[in-house]
Amino acid sequence: MSLAKENNFAKVYIEFEGGMDVRASLMAYEAGELMPDIEPVVSSSSQMVYELDGKMVPCQLVLKYWLKTSASGFSPPERLMIFLTSDSLTLGLNPATREVNWHGDQENIAFQNFRNILYARLAEINKLKIPLNIEMGVDMEDWVQIREKYRMHCFNMNNWIDYQIRLYDQLWVSHFWATEKKTLLEIYEDTAIQYRELLTHFFAYEDFKDDSLINSMYYSNLMSKYYAYIDLYAMLSNQKISILLPTYLNLVIEKSSKGHPEVYELIVNDIVSFLNDFGFQDQKESILNIWN
Repeated sequence: MSLAKENNFAKVYIEFEGGMDVRASLMAYEAGELMPDIEPVVSSSSQMVYELDGKMVPCQLVLKYWLKTSASGFSPPERLMIFLTSDSLTLGLNPATREVNWHGDQENIAFQNFRNILYARLAEINKLKIPLNIEMGVDMEDWVQIREKYRMHCFNMNNWIDYQIRLYDQLWVSHFWATEKKTLLEIYEDTAIQYRELLTHFFAYEDFKDDSLINSMYYSNLMSKYYAYIDLYAMLSNQKISILLPTYLNLVIEKSSKGHPEVYELIVNDIVSFLNDFGFQDQKESILNIWN
């Protein structure tokens, strides 16, 4: 799907509340990558106005801001994620308290509410502290009970996420939510097997067909998590990551090749960048030889 606007420009109005001295910059995601700072067309101590190419919409933005703390010093930077789906967005920000007034923007309000409830649910799941294996001092009966309780929490959370997606299916931000679902796998005593299964089913809820997410961090975040899981599995199974990469990267390339062409291109570019950054030249050549 595509929600791109035909307008020449989209504008973002940021009103700084509290009367404090603030330095700020705004960046946009384009084809999964965070672009350089957007120059404001209006810049003052109380308001900044930014213009973006209307063809970028919908897109995900990052506002980075610093609060002046002394004559020559500023606080460490804070970041605010912003979702832009129309040709105009106004928000109010109190830099001291980090409180945001979205002025009724349903996309950002829905995302904020979803994230708050999701984090609360994840905290409940994490309280279970499911043992990675029997050797951690938990007997088999207790381990099975904890395992089943964990699976039930995950099942309930997945149902809640599905309901939220249906409830807000007209909002762009709802497209981000399925990836938060927990893959309901058997929980194994062997941690290496557990991660192998997680990798095999990692993209169970992803079809790579949603091109509206290209100008966001969605796909790059997804791939970063996937790379981290491959690394963990290599460590736990005492295998070289260089041996595992072709197998698991070919899996995602094959699946994404059946999705939207622009999403497929983004995924391949992300993989090439990852392999270049970490010096996996041989693996890059073998993978590209298959898919070129």
